[in-house]
Amino acid sequence: MGRLQKFEKADEIPEEFFSLQKVGLTAGASTPDNVIDEVVDFISIILYNGSEELKKF
Repeated sequence: MGRLQKFEKADEIPEEFFSLQKVGLTAGASTPDNVIDEVVDFISIILYNGSEELKKF
């Protein structure tokens, strides 16, 4: 079963996320693109070591 965690910036992502194998993200229409990109980049580096395993839509 999955779990849900709300955060608004990359520096708010809790350390327990670093051990996860899969992460899904969603953002509201009013979320600035640069904030979304910051979170996606952070997760790519921390969880996937910057690999192309990350899929952007």
